[in-house]
Amino acid sequence: MKSEIKDKIKKIQEFRNETFIWAKQNIKDKIIVNENFNQDIYITTRGLKHTLKGKNLRNIQFYEKNLATIESLKDIVRLLENAKYVKFEKDNRNRENVSGIHLFITEYVYNQKKYTVKIIVKETNDKTFFYNHSLI
Repeated sequence: MKSEIKDKIKKIQEFRNETFIWAKQNIKDKIIVNENFNQDIYITTRGLKHTLKGKNLRNIQFYEKNLATIESLKDIVRLLENAKYVKFEKDNRNRENVSGIHLFITEYVYNQKKYTVKIIVKETNDKTFFYNHSLI
C-alpha cells in the first residue's frame, strides 16, 4: 500500500514538472481574449507556477482530480477563451498594486468525468493575468 502511494505521489510530481516545462514552452506569454471580458489576459510564469504548486495537488486522496487539474493546464487557453465571466472582487488584502480578482467558470472533461473549472484572473495596475485555476 505504501509503495502504491509513493508511486502515485511520484507520478503527480513528474507530471507537474513535465506540464510546467510544456506550459513554459507553449503558452507562457500568450495573451488570451475572452469575449465576455474587455481586457487582455496574460499567461505568466507566476500563474503557471501557482496552479501547479497547489496544496491539494499533494493530497493523494484526490489523485484523479489532481491529474485532471494538471492536464487541464494544457488546455487553459481554450478554457479561458470560452469561460463564463462571473464577477469581480476587490482585493481584500489592500495591496497597492492589486485591484482585485476576476472569477470565471467553465467545464473540463478528463477521463470521461466532467469537472467545473474555477479560473482566477488577477488584475494589477500593470496588467490582468491568469493567476490560478482549480477543478471542483
